[in-house]
This record gives sequence, structure tokens and C-alpha cells, in this order.
Amino acid sequence: MLKVTKLPSDTTEDGLRFFFENRRKFGGGDVQDVEYDEDTRTAIVTFEEDEAVDIVLQKIPILFNKKVINVEAHIVGAESTTDVPEEEPDDSSQNTGEQVPICSIEVRGMKENTTQDTIMYYFESKKGAKADVENIEFVEDKNMYVVTFENEEAVETVLSKSHIVDGAKLQVKRHVPLKRYPNKALVKGFSPNTTEDGIINFLEARTKFDVEEVDFGDEDSGKAIVTFCEPIDIGGIQTACKKKALDGSYLTVQPVVVTNCIVVRGFSEKTTESGLEYYFDNKRKSGVEGVADVKMNRDEDYCVIYFENPEDALLACKRSHTIDNCTLKVQVFYDCLGVPADTEGPKFKPLLPLVITDIDKYKIHFLKNSAHKKVKLEKQLEKSHSKITWPVSPQENKIIVECSITKETEDCRQLTKTWEKDTRMHIDSFVNLLVTEIHSTLQEAWGPVMQKLREIHISDPDGVTINLENPPTCEIIITGLFDPVKEVSNEVKRIIYEVSEDLDRKNQLVQEEVSLKRHQLFILSFSQFSNKIRQEFGQMEIKIDTKKHVIAFSGISGNISKAKVTMYETLSNIASAPLGKKSPGYIQFLKKQEVKKSIAAKLKSSGLIGVWEIQNNSILMYSMSDEEAVAAADILKDCVVEVKVDVDNVQKSMLNSQKWKQHVQAIQNEFERKSVIVEIVTNQQCQITVYCNTQGEAGQIKEKLQDFFLTNTEKEITIDLPPSQLKFLQEEMKDDVENLEKDLRKRNIIVAVKSDGILVKGNAEGIKDAEDEVETLVQKIYKTKHSMDKPGLQELMNNNQGKTKLKQVSKQAGVVISSDSDEDERSSGQIRRRGGAGADERAVYCGAGGQEVIVVKGDITGLDVDVIVNAANKDLAHSGGLAKVLVNKGGKGIQDECDQYISHHGQLSEGECFGSGPGTLRCQMIVHAVGPGSTVQRVYLCDVNENSVDLFVKAGDKIFGKREDGRGKTPSGAGYSGPTAKPGAVSAALLKVGGQALQDECKQNYPQGIGYGEVAVTSGYNLPCSYVCHGSLDQWRKDGSSIKILEKFIDGCLQEADSNGCRSIALPAMGTGKLGYPRDIVAKHMYTSVEQFASQNQSSNVTEVLFVLYDKDHQTVKAFEDEEQNRQRSSGRQERDYSQQPTGYQGRRGWYLNDADNTGVMKSDDSSDDEVTNAIEPRMRAFNPYDLIKKKVISNRDQEMPKTAPFRSPTSQDEDEYTRPRPSEGQRF
Repeated sequence: MLKVTKLPSDTTEDGLRFFFENRRKFGGGDVQDVEYDEDTRTAIVTFEEDEAVDIVLQKIPILFNKKVINVEAHIVGAESTTDVPEEEPDDSSQNTGEQVPICSIEVRGMKENTTQDTIMYYFESKKGAKADVENIEFVEDKNMYVVTFENEEAVETVLSKSHIVDGAKLQVKRHVPLKRYPNKALVKGFSPNTTEDGIINFLEARTKFDVEEVDFGDEDSGKAIVTFCEPIDIGGIQTACKKKALDGSYLTVQPVVVTNCIVVRGFSEKTTESGLEYYFDNKRKSGVEGVADVKMNRDEDYCVIYFENPEDALLACKRSHTIDNCTLKVQVFYDCLGVPADTEGPKFKPLLPLVITDIDKYKIHFLKNSAHKKVKLEKQLEKSHSKITWPVSPQENKIIVECSITKETEDCRQLTKTWEKDTRMHIDSFVNLLVTEIHSTLQEAWGPVMQKLREIHISDPDGVTINLENPPTCEIIITGLFDPVKEVSNEVKRIIYEVSEDLDRKNQLVQEEVSLKRHQLFILSFSQFSNKIRQEFGQMEIKIDTKKHVIAFSGISGNISKAKVTMYETLSNIASAPLGKKSPGYIQFLKKQEVKKSIAAKLKSSGLIGVWEIQNNSILMYSMSDEEAVAAADILKDCVVEVKVDVDNVQKSMLNSQKWKQHVQAIQNEFERKSVIVEIVTNQQCQITVYCNTQGEAGQIKEKLQDFFLTNTEKEITIDLPPSQLKFLQEEMKDDVENLEKDLRKRNIIVAVKSDGILVKGNAEGIKDAEDEVETLVQKIYKTKHSMDKPGLQELMNNNQGKTKLKQVSKQAGVVISSDSDEDERSSGQIRRRGGAGADERAVYCGAGGQEVIVVKGDITGLDVDVIVNAANKDLAHSGGLAKVLVNKGGKGIQDECDQYISHHGQLSEGECFGSGPGTLRCQMIVHAVGPGSTVQRVYLCDVNENSVDLFVKAGDKIFGKREDGRGKTPSGAGYSGPTAKPGAVSAALLKVGGQALQDECKQNYPQGIGYGEVAVTSGYNLPCSYVCHGSLDQWRKDGSSIKILEKFIDGCLQEADSNGCRSIALPAMGTGKLGYPRDIVAKHMYTSVEQFASQNQSSNVTEVLFVLYDKDHQTVKAFEDEEQNRQRSSGRQERDYSQQPTGYQGRRGWYLNDADNTGVMKSDDSSDDEVTNAIEPRMRAFNPYDLIKKKVISNRDQEMPKTAPFRSPTSQDEDEYTRPRPSEGQRF
């Protein structure tokens, strides 16, 4: 949220909304809500994106409706913290019959400047718990954070370590939460004038919950406990109360811990503390027992009694109690509330004197010396139980008003509530009738003016006073009622004019100095004030001394007076714009003389006046209007650019090298020759900051520094390959490996083939080259797979005789033979790269139109793409960063072509682009400055910096919602869901090929959605099928109830296929991804559901059911294989012969995809049309279903399709099991 103050009077909520949504100027993005208070001219702006607040704050100073406004972050959770007591939780109130896992910790000992985000990010990092933080809240009273994780393992990890944040060692312990009331909330911070009805109406309107009662604390506490009629969401109420003020105050809302004590009133003076304790510990007398502690307060006439069991405290409040013939008043006591207010009223407390210091001293002096007004005011105050004490000295402006209300005064408590307000109102009513006029004169004229002033006649002496400020101030202050002041003021003006005329007639030249602030003197100087005065008054001389902070006038006295009036009028128009707090290095760079001259030159060329002042590293820009002040501030920000250069731990060791120092000096020398002011600073923490006086050059300098690390930082990586391939390289390709090692060693790259991987050591560019060479070498290895499903074959291969035979065959044939059991998790871990680039794909997203967006860590020049986008500078000078790499690898022709374009067309403006040839790079074009057009189907976001890649992934998760690589969060809802296509891999591909009509039919036929297990059916449109079935499943439940929903859905799909005359249907392994369905159970019930349907519908049209599995999801494929083998063994069926396979996809168990098959149905090689028409036979297919959609549509585009109903409820497997695009589970269609 953003808090905005000092808004103009003509501000509207819509105006603020439109203003802060405009990113091109001062906005930050889409606005969710605006709360505008016209009385205080403040607003709370809530954005849809959290980053929007930081975007706005970076743009200060901000000009709204031609006025500078103040903006600051408004943090909802800063005060809305949970008030958790230190004491141990009460076992009796916490015992629920089962052990509840504790997933929270208490964190203390942090520094004052350590933020909540810092704590959260620390505990999510490897140094902390390396786990997501579910919630974090600050307990203000205890000065601690309560951090909640998703599981108890994270807590154990944290407790096993020591933690240091911002140089402070944290104290961490397990947090055991106390039991809280589900329907009570502690409300603090409301105005003393706020009533019970006001609180009820406000909370019911903001929260939509009905309020049952409100219990107030002591009158001065400003606290109340609100009891609602139903359980509440405390977080929602906290947020709601932060957006709107009640009686000018923002409420703070906290949960209420279950209490175990009561407060007792109404006992007699002879009742003792022990007597109350024995009474309430006697169940026969009081109905309760188990008193733990008693605390009596004789001064306030109440006693607090603590019980061992909280239920006894509540029970005691429901019963009546009498001790020593006195009926007791018993109420629940809450530690967080304090002693509740007594309906009979608390003991009377005398009010402290009211001290008033904000009234003009001259008006106070008038009231004190005006006999009539003084007596009248004192009598008025006396009626309000007030006695005023006047200041002794005329120079004081402090009035002390004492309250005369005592406990004997009628309605004393009610009077004390409004006494201060009433007293101030009466005093202000007198003060507001007074006016003040000030006249100044020259020091030389002071004596004659005073002499004439003593001779004037005042018609109403009691209605006016004259105060004098002697030289050098030389001011006459006239205070009193309007008419008498006007009369005297006119006389004083006449006297000053006559004296000035007398001095002028004597032709006396006078001199006078006026002290001003530094920025005022500079603005007068820059605005040519001296020349203007000389032109107007002839012989007037003006000297501005910025060191002494004075302006000196020399000339005729009358002219000096007029010049001073003109000066003050000019100064009154000065406006300011804050630039915010800057780093010490930024301030130091700004103070450089050459930087100041650079800014001054830019201001002068822009026709602007700008003077800045620095205080506590905060900069304030002054000019002659708000608009000019903001414009001048923007120029300063453009002339003082601060750029951070990220350095990792490996690179930090190079910062003390002579090579680094020479590189930095060379950069500084290069840009100094271009008249660019540059300063490169490395602090003790090895953080690099670049300061520069131009924006464009700062980026170039950063690129040159990054180039140094890219070229000189040596890293070490290991390329994972299957053990069989590593063994083949070591045994059968020794000569190739040796030649590769020698060749790379000449380029200072070390490569070593080991049993556990290939070690590569060198700089970033060298590592990339080595990866390419290794991949070329590995691609020479031919690999084939053979099935071992023949009876007894697997046992033979695993015994000693079989292994010996395999070794003989391997040695004779010059090959390496291995089984699946010999391979490890790297068996599918070949050097994965898209288009041959040595790239590490981190995330894959799919746009609404089916385009792929891929985040890659690697060298962008190696990607096999049509277009590479380069963020170029305005001169297309490719001297650093990616631009330099493109020229180095693509050839000098790229730079020559850009130079030729600039020489003919001039510099590029912001937003323009130029497409050059690729040189020797494999792409077709390099676009400098702007991205490609709308026909692009795949975009790589690529960077060699780890942090940049992580930021790409974070932004992709937020913008696109769900990754295709399975690492994004899969939405899984409960209850009702509708068939609305979202941009998952399969849904996007189906929607792209099937057409928009597929989506439109979903919305038209199922506007309210469908429930779990239900089936929504649409036409196939452009897809190679007649119908598409849509549905969704619930999360897996341990009681197995979710499997019934799965069976219901499968049966529903089969019934729909049968009723529509379909011959075949394709189903994925449903629920085996993020929904958590066990793979073996899914396989078993999917086979069972099909068999049950077949037995109950022997004459069904459906003769073929395809189980479509992703070939890289080995666990799911194995589960279905095992289930099929179990059913074959139990039924006595023989394994088919898969030895004769046609050309096509070779997956597990010999199933294949025939691209030439025009029917669009997958078949086994030994199955015939006659077989599939006699019975329903579920069959497993292992391949990438995403490719199925594309291949089948291409091969069957214009041919007649059979009635096939593919199921569309994409599944997503567990994180990082594979990286190719695949279906994602839990999508709601």
C-alpha cells in the first residue's frame, strides 16, 4: 500500500486512481483500491502488485495536479501484530486430545533496522530453513517475530543452527501458541470520542460480521475487546481496518488469548484479599475452585483473581456472589485489555493543566494588557472550570490553564471528557477576533519613526497594542481588534513614509543587510534579482554573500524598502521537491565540483533554476514553482547515476588483484576522454558501485565490469552423463577424449572424463565451448534399447553366468552393455540443451496463444533461434556486455552495419530499434533495442547471471501463472469448478489446434462449471477427434475417498464415448502429479474401471481405451507396466512378441506411435481390427502427449477422422522429474 499526503484540494479518488496507474509518468501499475480522506487530504492507495509501491517511490519527487505531494509506503502488518504473552500455555486449555505439530518459531535479538522482509528471506534461504515461510508477524510488545513454516521439519532445521542477520546473532526458539478466542478481537487506537455504537457500526460495515458486545478497558487505555457472533478471520479484519479510519484514527486489531482470571468489584472495606481467595476457592460457596493467584488494588477498589482452569473464570462471571453483605460485581479480566471500565464510573482523577504554546505572542500580550478582554475571557473560562495563568514576559507565548473540576463537581466525569476541548474553544474564540499587522523600516529611520510614533493619538487604547522589535529587526507590530488596528496601522504607514521622504530629500544613501537562507540567496542570484532591482531603482546596489548568508542593499532608503518588498514576494514563490534519502556514496559524488558544474550546465540549457540542499543524506530541490522543482530534480537524478554491480563469492577474490585495478583505471581513463565523470567504488564488503553523470554511459561501464568477471573468473562444473556413456568414453573412445583434452588445454580449459561425470574447469566462455565439444563427442555414441520382457531373460542377465557373457560380448564388439538397474538418476541426464545451446532451462511457460516462453541460464549466442534481441545504447556502440559478445562471436560486420546506419540516420531514440545481420551467428537477425513481432512462437529469456535468471523465473511465475516444466504451483480447488481453459501446455495446444470455438462451447454449455468427478463434453472442432471430455479431481485423501471420484469420472467418460458412438478413447494417468494420487492405485483402478464398464456394457461401441503416459515419467510408466503384468499373470495371458516393430516411436514395452496411420488411433503391431471390435482392451502408451497432439493433427489435417474422444484433464508430475513441456494437473476446464 501507498500513503499519500499533502494532496491538492481538488483531488478525487478517480483522479488518484488514474494517476497512479500511469506507469509512463509517476504510477506503479494497476490500482486495486483508493481510500481518500478529504478532511486530512490523505489517501491510501492499494495496488494489485506489491512491486508497484517500490516503483512509485523510485520516482519521487512526484507532481500531482501541478503540486508536489508526499508519498510513503503504508505497511498494513507493521502494527497489526499478534500480542502473544511470554508465559507458558495453559495445558488445560490447549489439550485437544491429539498432538498438534508446532511449525512456528520465535525470533529475537535482531537490529532495529532489520526489516520483516529480511527476516523472511533469510529463513527461506539455505542458511535458514531452506523452506517456504507460510506467515510472519511482528509481536511489538515482545519485540520479536513469529515465523511459521509449512512443516515441522523446517523448524527442526532452524533450531539446529545458529543464525546471524545484519551482524546480530538471533535468539530462536520454538513458538508454542496460546489458545485464542475464535470470535473475539482486541481493538486499539480509537479516538477518546469514539462511542460503542461507533465501533460496532464501523466493524460491521468493514468486516461483514455481526458484533455481539464491546468491552472497554480503562478510559485512558483506548482499548476494547469486541465479541462477534461467529468465528472471524483476524487477518481480514486487520487489513480492512488499515484502509479506513474511524473518527480520524486507524484501528489496530489483534487476537485475544483465552483468559483464566476475573476482576471483582463492590466488596466492602473490611473484605480482605484472603477472604476473596478462600471464597472463590470454595466450590460449595462460589461454584468454582482452583484459585491460582489474587491481586487486590485498594486504591482503585478492585481485585483480580486468577484460576487454574479458564472455564472456572467464565463460570464465576455467570453466578451471583455475596461477601460481607455486599453483592460483588464480577467480570472477565483480559491481560491485554487491563481493568475494564466500571459502569458506576472509576475513581475521579484530577486533570493535568493544559499548556498552550501555539498562540501568537503578540495576541497573548494584547489579551493580558486589555482590561476589558482579559476580564471577559477569565470569566468565561471560570464558567468552564478553568483558571488561566498569563506569561510573565512579553516574549513568552505559553499559557497555562488549570482545571478546577473536583470529584464533588456535578457530572465531574462527563465534564472532564470535554474540558480540554471546551477550554481551547473559548480561548480560540477570543484569539480569532484579533488581527496583527507588521511594519518594517530602515535602521536609519528607526529613531525618527519612534519619535513621531509617541505623538500619535489612539481613539480606542483598550482595543489595540503596539509592540516594537528594535534594530536590527526594526519592526512595529500592531495587535488588537480589527478597527483600532486599522486606524493605528494607517498612522504608522504615514509616519514611515514621511520619515523615508525626509531621508530621501536629504539625499542620504543608506546600507542594510538582510539574513536569508542559503537556497534563497542562490535562487535570487540565479533569477537575476539584482539586475531587475537596478533597472527599476537606478542607483541601487545589491550584493549577495552566500558564505555569510546575507544580501546587502545600498541606496536611497525608500527604494531599499520597496526592493525588500519585491525580494520577499519573490521568496514567497519558492517551491521544493524532495528526492528522498540517498547513499553516502551518492552524496559524496554529488558534492564533486565537476558534477555540480555538469548539473548546473544541464539546468541552464533547460532554462530552469534549481538549488539543492543536503541534510542527513536527504536531498531537497528548490525552484520557483512545483513544476520547475520536479523538473530540476529529474535533471539531478539524470546527472548523478548510481549503478550496483553484482559480485558473487568467487568473483570477490579478484577485486584485490592488480589486473582488476588496471581494468578499472582503463575504464575511468576511457570515459574521462569522453568528458564523462566516472567513479567506481568497491567497499569493504566487496560490493561494487558505479557513479556516473550520464545514464547511458553508466550502463556501458557496468557491462565492461561484468565482462571482466566473465572473462577472468574461473569456474568448475561437472557434466552428468549415464554411467554407460562415461564408461564407453573411457574404454572405447580414449583417443577422441585425449585429443579433446589436448585441444581444450591449449585454450586454458581443463577437461577430465571420470567415472562419475566429466569435469570442466575454465572461464565462462571456455566452459561453454567445452560443453559444445563434449556434446559433439557424445553424439557420436550410438545407443539402442532392447526389451527384457521374455520369460526368464531378466533373471539370466542378472546372474553371474549372464554377466560374464555380457562382458565377453562387450569386449568383442567394442560396446558397453548395461541394464536399467545399472543406470542411476543420470540415465536421462544427457547434456540437455535446446537448439544445441549450452543452456540450462529453468522454467517453461505457455502464453494464451500457445507461444512458449522459456527462462534459460546460459550463453544467448548459442541458442538456435531466428532472432536475438540486444539491449543497445543510442549510438549502437557495442563496446560491452552482450553487445560486445555478439560482435566478438558474430564478427566485426555487425558493428560496421550499425555504424553505417547511425551515420545516415543519426542516434536512435528511446523505443526505436534497428535490425542488423547476424554475421557468423546461427540466427537470422539481431534486433537492437526492441523485441520481435507478434508472429514469434518461442522467446528465450537468457542471462549468464544466476540472480538475473532467478528474477526471470519469479516474474514468469507471477505473469504466466503456471510453468510447463512442472515446477510451478498447480491450482487445485475444492467444490465447484468450471471448464475454463487456462494456459497449461496441453490445454493451450488443444485450444490452439482446436480453435477458439472449443473454449466458447465450454463457456456456453457450462456457465456455472462442473463438480469433481463430473464430465463436460464439447466437440473436437479442428482436433483429430469427435469429442473432448473435460473434468477435474479433488486432492488425494488418505481415507481413499478420492479414488471414488476418479472411478466416477472414468466411467462418465466411457459412458459419454459410448453414447456418442465413439470407437476409442484416450485417458492420461489422472491425479498422479500435484494432487498426490499414488501411481499404483491409479493404475489399478483405471484398469478396473475399464473392465467393469466392459462387463456391464458388452455391446458397447467403445472397443479401444488408450492409457496415455509421459515416457520420461518412469515411475508412472512402471506402475502401469506392473499392473498390466499382474493382470496378465492372473489371467494366464501370454506376453505379445514385440520383436517386429515398424518405423516410429520406440517406447517401453514396444508400443509405438505410427505417424502414417490416418485413423489417428494408436495400435499395437500385433493387434488387428478384428481384435479390437470383439472386446474393450485397455492399452498403455508411453510417449509425450504434447507431441501427440501436434503430430496427429499435422498428419491428419485434411483427412476423415474416426470418432475418438480424448480426455482433457492434464496431469502434472512431481517437481523436476522432467523438463520437457507436459500436461499439468488440477486445471479446471
